[in-house]
Amino acid sequence: MKSFIFLLLILFATSCAEQEEEPSNFSKILHSSWSPNGKWKLTLTEHGYDSTDCYTQVIIDFGSTGSGVYSTNGRNLGIKTYWKDNHTIVIETKKEYDAPQKWSQVQSFRNIVKVEYIEN
Repeated sequence: MKSFIFLLLILFATSCAEQEEEPSNFSKILHSSWSPNGKWKLTLTEHGYDSTDCYTQVIIDFGSTGSGVYSTNGRNLGIKTYWKDNHTIVIETKKEYDAPQKWSQVQSFRNIVKVEYIEN
């Protein structure tokens, strides 16, 4: 009888653990590249909560500061980023993506980087 009760307790605990499992946060760097002069870093990332509530973001790291450039909801969107020159980046995206953050240039002190969009 004791082994039967013990078995029931184990089954109950296992089933509760499965039901109470919480979704996990994720953060993934898809691509990063340095400016041609090696001063600044351009990064394309995905962040989210168990792949249901997620977004894709482009940021520039100026060394002592950073700036968000572009973001849109979703993941696996096929967005591409690259440096055109030391003061211009290119973001290849789709026109239909809702982008609440979409800057034409970003600045950190005297450092200015222009943003060109290729929207297919």
